[in-house]
Amino acid sequence: DLLKNSASRREVNAEHSKRLAEIDAKVEAAKAKGAKGVRDLAVVLKSMAVLHKDLQRAIIDAINADVRAEATAKVRGLLAEAMLLVGKIATPSIGKRFIAEQAALRAKADKLEQLKDNEQAGDGLSDLADAVVAFNQRAKAANEVSAWLQGTYKPMVLKVEATIDAIPQERVRRVLHVEIDFIEAAGRPARDKDDLGGMKSATLAPMKALLQQAVRVKAQWAALDREMLRVGGLIKDAGAPKDLAGWLAALAKEKAAGWPKAGTAELLDKQIDVFEKDLAELAQTAKRGVAQVAGR
Repeated sequence: DLLKNSASRREVNAEHSKRLAEIDAKVEAAKAKGAKGVRDLAVVLKSMAVLHKDLQRAIIDAINADVRAEATAKVRGLLAEAMLLVGKIATPSIGKRFIAEQAALRAKADKLEQLKDNEQAGDGLSDLADAVVAFNQRAKAANEVSAWLQGTYKPMVLKVEATIDAIPQERVRRVLHVEIDFIEAAGRPARDKDDLGGMKSATLAPMKALLQQAVRVKAQWAALDREMLRVGGLIKDAGAPKDLAGWLAALAKEKAAGWPKAGTAELLDKQIDVFEKDLAELAQTAKRGVAQVAGR
């Protein structure tokens, strides 16, 4: 019955059924001889023992063949799914990593399918199926990471870069561009693990903060120029005292000479704050000067 259920072993089943029928016929012939058939029955018993061993081997072979066929079909289906998943990964650096691994799995499947031993091939293909399932799960996660990188992160980076590039001071642009590199480096471990949550946690908030800083610095730069012109007018209205005029000239010279000289984004904010406070103090002093002139 076990052999009948094995599509891969119908010929073997037919052969053993024929042998069993022959043995049954010999038993009946021996029984018909009566006492004279005892010797014939002893020979038949030996034949039955041999058939029993052959049947055991055939059943094992049939099971191994079925396991191999099922594992082969499963692996082929999983590898086809893997090919589709890898093909959808839109980020080249991620896709390249998966393409190489997918090729290795395909090569291993080809090698196992060429084995003659059903048991060895079936066991190997079953283990490979588990490996491909795990691979496909990671490929799905990589697709999520890739989709987020292309749809959310990359447009944000481009926006940050464009905002930074609109800042007049080259040194400031370099400092802020380096911050992008730092953020991407922080997100790389999660990216290498196809960890979307870790990637977002490491990059999203810092990149938003950098965009806000770039927008603020760009606005501050233009505002400082306007404020210096306004303060210059106040100093003129105050009678252009040398100390105030010299103070403004010093600020203008500092700004024109590669200011700010910060090497990090954090120091950049601090130096701009210091400059703004110094200019605000000069403006207040100039206003008092204007009031004094008006009161004379």
